[in-house]
Parts: sequence; C-alpha cells; structure tokens
Amino acid sequence: MGPNTVDRPLFVEDVITAITGGMGGVPLRSLRSNMERAAVEFDERTAEAFARALFTELSQNPHDVRGLESLIVLGLAHPRILARHGISLETEGRRLAVVLDRSGQSARAQQLLEMLATNMPVPGKEPEAQEQIDESTAARVAAIDTLLRQADHCIARGRKAEGIKHLQEILRLDHDRFDVARMIRDLRRSQEGRRANYATFAKVVLSMLVVGALGYGLVTREQRVRARWDALPQAGPNDTAAMQVRLSAIKGMLAEEHVWGGMFQAWRERDELDSKIQRHQEEVARAARAAALEKQGRLQEAEDLRERAMRSVKVSRFDEALVDLRQALELGGEHWEKRARVQADISAIEGWKAEKP
Repeated sequence: MGPNTVDRPLFVEDVITAITGGMGGVPLRSLRSNMERAAVEFDERTAEAFARALFTELSQNPHDVRGLESLIVLGLAHPRILARHGISLETEGRRLAVVLDRSGQSARAQQLLEMLATNMPVPGKEPEAQEQIDESTAARVAAIDTLLRQADHCIARGRKAEGIKHLQEILRLDHDRFDVARMIRDLRRSQEGRRANYATFAKVVLSMLVVGALGYGLVTREQRVRARWDALPQAGPNDTAAMQVRLSAIKGMLAEEHVWGGMFQAWRERDELDSKIQRHQEEVARAARAAALEKQGRLQEAEDLRERAMRSVKVSRFDEALVDLRQALELGGEHWEKRARVQADISAIEGWKAEKP
C-alpha cells in the first residue's frame, strides 16, 4: 500500500487494482500501458460499472489519488463514459497531474499530460468511435451548468441552504457528480460548524443569565436575612430572661433559614448564650442551696436555744431563759412554726416575774 492508500470497499479496491495495478507488492504500470489495457480488456458495460464505483468512492474520499488516476485512465480508454456523466476529462486529468508532480512523480505527471494532449478530441475532428451526445444529454448538461451557476451565486451571498438545494438538484440529474457531492458535504459541515458556534454562544449567554439571576437572588435573600437578624430581640449581659428570649429567636432563625452569610456568627452567639444561661442557672441553684442550708442552720439554732431556755426555766433561771427565747425568735424568723409557742413562753415567764419580783 502506498502513502495515498485509504480505506475502500473491497470491490472498489479490486477495480483500482484491475486498472492501475500496484496491489499486493505488484509495481504500478505506466499510465499508457494501463490505458491501452483498459481499452482492450474492459468493454463498455464493464467500464461503466467501474466508473460508477469510482464516482461513489471519490465522492466520499476526494483526495484518493489512486482512485482519481484510475478514473482518468478509464476516461482515456473510454472517453464517452465520463462525457455521459458531465465530467471534464481534461480538468480532472490536469488536476491529477498537479498532484502527481507535487508528490515527486514528475515523469508520471508529464506522461499524463502528453496522453491528455494526444487523446483529447480536437474540435470538429472527433474520433469516429466517440458517440455524439444526444439532445437529452446536452439539455441535462446545460441544466447542470445553470444550476452550478445558481449555486455559486447563492453561496457567494451567504445563502448556503439555497445553494445546497441547487446542488442536490444537480445530483438528482447526475448521481455520479462526486465533485458536487463533495461541495454539498463541505457546505453542510460549514453550516453544522456555524450552528455549533451559535449553540455554544447561546449556552454561554444562558449560563450568564442563570448565574446573574442566582447571584441577584442570593444577594436579595442575604439582605432579607440580615435585616431579620438585626431585628432579633436584644439581651443585656446579666438579664437571663432576655438572653433566653434571644436564644430562642436565634434557634428558630437557624432552623428556618439554614444557610446565610451570618450563619457562623449565629452559631457562635447561640453557643455563648447557652453557656451564659447555664452558668447563671447553676449560680442561682447554688445560692438557693446555700440559703436553704443557712435557714436550716438558723432554725436548728433557734430550736436549740428554745430547749436551753426550757431547761433554764426548770432551774428557775428565768432571765437566762428569756434571753435564749428572744434570740430563738429572732433566728427562727416570721414563719417559724414554733414562733407562737415561744412567744407564749416569753409572755408566761414575764408575767410570772411580774407577780413574783
């Protein structure tokens, strides 16, 4: 396989090998020997079938040099085959000569040009073997030329879709115009590329709009949540009730809003308020326990003084008894359960002393 080998259907590869050789290590024959052999070995029907296979292949792989060379050799051997399909043997032959010359095959390119000059029909002196194009073929060629001009006019003015319609009409008239099929494919690729660019641009614009809308929504929401935060009830450092109210409000806001810019500040203050309220409650509880213990101690001391006063009364030490009972009243307080009894004892002792000074 040479450098110009491409993936082809097996039948097309067989056609090219049959015309030009060079398959499986067999060297390429000269163009003249290929043409002479094709003129002798391939009848009109075989040449037509080979040409159609090459048209199809070249419409898909227009840069297949071996395929184009095979078509030119076949056209030189059977000129009316290409003429029936509106293909210019001279134009395509010279294009192949340029390709061969650029690829370093100058001798083969020169041979091709000489063969074209020798075998191309002279105006007014066409070979007898060449059939005249009938009227219907001439009309078709004229229609194809008109459609080509219209397609070029549309494409030049950017109306590619309209140009493709004209080119498709040409293919309807001549299915083997691989050059036209190539033009349609290139135009469609160009349209697809433009549509892809438009789609990309539309996606970018849509993305920007979505991002802008999301950003506006986030800013608006942040402002609303910040205003709600600022409106929460305030609390002094020693006002436990106010701190409890603010803590409840913060917890409710966190549960409803979930995420916003001041969320971390809200978490921090919530934890601080929890700690302060807990410490204050512990201090209150400690003070209550201390007060209860102190009260219990006073009541016990008052009870002890009353009992000592009663013992003093038994031994007639009334003055000492009165002192202990009055002190017991003071320690027991207003709500002491034995206050009334102690007061009665004091009154009795004082009355007894008044009767017996």
